[in-house]
Amino acid sequence: DYIATELRIAEIADYTGALNGLQMENGKGEVTKIVAAVDATLPVMRKAVAVGADLLLVHHGMFWTGAQPWTGSVFQKMKLCLESGLAVYSVHLPLDFHPTLGNDACLARAMGFEPCGNFMKTKGTDNGALIKTEISRSELVAPGLGRIGREADDRDVGEPVVPERLGEVPSPELASALSRVERVGADLDEASSRSPGRSTVVRRRRSFRRR
Repeated sequence: DYIATELRIAEIADYTGALNGLQMENGKGEVTKIVAAVDATLPVMRKAVAVGADLLLVHHGMFWTGAQPWTGSVFQKMKLCLESGLAVYSVHLPLDFHPTLGNDACLARAMGFEPCGNFMKTKGTDNGALIKTEISRSELVAPGLGRIGREADDRDVGEPVVPERLGEVPSPELASALSRVERVGADLDEASSRSPGRSTVVRRRRSFRRR
């Protein structure tokens, strides 16, 4: 399996509900059209079937909440896959952490930077793109560098996002990750205070969200 080998699915620990790899096979055993999405939600799966896909690649698979009864949308997703022949393949952290294909690496390169290492660990695996560069603050937030994609919002580069809707104490994993991000931020602030016009370390802070 090319994807499993390239992304080291068997080697990288992930959350219990991730179930990386093939989550639903199709009855005919062949693929003619592939579509990709972030989440394997019922609307996404219906759209995949509508365009004639027989393989859906996703980042967040069908079993995030663990074991659950086959009722409601869960039943509808299973029924849809079985009746239409839609297979579902999901990869979470192994895709995030890939040095070339991963979210951190791709975002850094889209901004014109080349990652030189990592600054944190998640479930024992190094991740988080560390970038060292010489760039002024005005350049860092300039249009085109501080905005990625067609419809980026106005959030400043590097600000962590912790949705207020969590309304609870973060999980140990989230708390640990946020702590590491803040330490990197402190290093940047110290470097900036020594050279007010320049930032010597630029780090890409991930947007932390409870799945």
